[in-house]
Amino acid sequence: MKTKILKISLFALTLATALGGWSSIAVENSSVINEWTRSFVWFSAFFIFLTLFITIQKKVWLNFLLTLLAFGASLFWALSLLHLGFIILSILISLAGLYLVRRDLNLSLQIDLVKSFKFGKSFLVLSIVLVVASQYFFKLDRTDGEDLIKNFQVQNILGESFSQKIINFILPSVQNLEADSTVDEAILKNYEEQKEQLLGEDTTGISQAQKQVLDDFQKEKFLMAGRKQISDLVGREVSGKEKMGEVMAEIVNLKINQVIAPSISQNNSQLVPGFLSALLFLTIWPLGSIVAIFLLLIASFLFWFLKKINLIIITKVQVEQEVIG
Repeated sequence: MKTKILKISLFALTLATALGGWSSIAVENSSVINEWTRSFVWFSAFFIFLTLFITIQKKVWLNFLLTLLAFGASLFWALSLLHLGFIILSILISLAGLYLVRRDLNLSLQIDLVKSFKFGKSFLVLSIVLVVASQYFFKLDRTDGEDLIKNFQVQNILGESFSQKIINFILPSVQNLEADSTVDEAILKNYEEQKEQLLGEDTTGISQAQKQVLDDFQKEKFLMAGRKQISDLVGREVSGKEKMGEVMAEIVNLKINQVIAPSISQNNSQLVPGFLSALLFLTIWPLGSIVAIFLLLIASFLFWFLKKINLIIITKVQVEQEVIG
């Protein structure tokens, strides 16, 4: 009786976390892939409960029913025949993973979730990621193209290293310039690189005090010119206290808005939703495969705990095995 209640509870929890995951995609920022903390928590819990249910539920039709309901629930937020096709494909992939898991469990002398899910976890992760990326695509496809581009933040998608790479590309002559350096610091470092050229090579006959006055004058002039140039690029006044990495990323986003947004709005193109969905898929699939290893450890601990409190009963039976004589 306890085991039956546990199976029902795991069935309900798996379905509930799946619903939470799909609904979280609908409210996440369309252009910020690396801020999906809520979705990550939901799908991690979904994977753990699904793993436990597959382990203790021997009936294949119940596992099929659970995957059908869990993945099919995504249709509430992205009703489309194409999305339905991805859901069906994901269910088939998850069933392939289920087959590998059940086969290993049946052949193993001891129950070891990490071992049994060694190959099956990749199929489960892929099935989840496919539905996530598909629902994300149809969510973006319903968003106005121009609004989507205007909310597109490149540094949020490509990570913190993006700003540093942009700075190194635009200012290759400035050494040791970090993304969190201010605009004034970046301009002054650039000034130091060109100091001799700006002051002139022939400074003989000029006292040290005069050199300092000339240096201060050129430095202030260089600062004003640098701020003016960056202000023109970013489309607003720059005080010099802003972080250089953020300003550079803002310039890139501004150029994207100016060049791509009008054409997207006019042509109603699916290029951007497709690109972002593909980027999401390529980001979370390998990441999910790594995270799944740690989630399996959590599931293994929960399985062990449930055995300790006798909610899962393990029995030992004699089996016949064929061996080559």
